[in-house]
Amino acid sequence: MARCTNCTRDLKEGEEFSLVRVQYWKTKVGSKECKQPDFDETRGYCQPCAKKVQVNAWKD
Repeated sequence: MARCTNCTRDLKEGEEFSLVRVQYWKTKVGSKECKQPDFDETRGYCQPCAKKVQVNAWKD
């Protein structure tokens, strides 16, 4: 599966930031931090990491 990587673009015109749902991946086991911002390849948009975000580690 795709893995979240560094941001490659900003929100497209018309995309509502508050409605954006992004999956973040852990940089290391047990870490609550994620790269800021991250880019979700499967959805194609960027959003800054939020504190206490639900972290999902995607596996290849």
